[in-house]
Amino acid sequence: MARSVSGTLTQDQVETVTVTGVADAGIEIVNLSQTGVIWYRLDGLDPAVGGDGSHPVLGARRVDNPWTKGAGTVTVKLIADAALDYCVEAEPKWERA
Repeated sequence: MARSVSGTLTQDQVETVTVTGVADAGIEIVNLSQTGVIWYRLDGLDPAVGGDGSHPVLGARRVDNPWTKGAGTVTVKLIADAALDYCVEAEPKWERA
């Protein structure tokens, strides 16, 4: 497990990604292909392309995830209807000076 995980989705297959170091700030999911749509879920269920409960990523999407508070890790399930490149990153908690 790492703070940042990158890869390429296989068309119509769910990919499970776990990142560590997740602070209260959450995660960012990035569609590096800049084409198509990546769909994700954080609740442990498999996402579906355009399916109920699945959330789209067109470019990048920051997610404040209340389930990670104090846990330090988050598991994201991704799917797309084409081979798309992605990156999932843990967002650091920024302290104001």
